[in-house]
Amino acid sequence: MIELMKKRFTNMEDVDRQLQILKLEREIQLRKMGMRLEDTTQLFAPNSLMKSGFSTLTSTLKGTSSVKSILLTVMVRFLMKKIFKR
Repeated sequence: MIELMKKRFTNMEDVDRQLQILKLEREIQLRKMGMRLEDTTQLFAPNSLMKSGFSTLTSTLKGTSSVKSILLTVMVRFLMKKIFKR
């Protein structure tokens, strides 16, 4: 933006061209921002959170004994039924 303040235009065509460039750059930045927002929204979507939670749970269960894993599985199923009953 500072560069534009120093730039001197000789005719209106140059001014129009520069304004068009700025408009397109602004549109590109707005679309990038929208894509980042969409990515963030998908990251915190319930499906995504459940998938990451289940993957964490399964990796935890791999290192535990079979009795602990059975108990954890039963507890998770119970909680899931309670949550989705609402």
